[in-house]
Amino acid sequence: MKPLAYSLWSIALVTGCLACGLFLAQGGFGAGHLKFDRVLVLLGFPWTFIPWPQVVVRYDFVWLVLLPTSINLVLVVALTMLLRRH
Repeated sequence: MKPLAYSLWSIALVTGCLACGLFLAQGGFGAGHLKFDRVLVLLGFPWTFIPWPQVVVRYDFVWLVLLPTSINLVLVVALTMLLRRH
């Protein structure tokens, strides 16, 4: 695997773990009023700004942490497979 792929994996995993840790440390999401809310939104950027269906938005952990981390990891898998072909 190429160094770029390792970097992408590291970035995706570190941002996901950091978001999860901050979310749990502050006890949830406070609609912008808690200490780490802005950081959580930035760590999930740009996926936190998509108008998701109500089923997804109902649970803060899903749309702030789980969904952005999952999408980023899927993108990294796709890019890694693309890099392996070349």
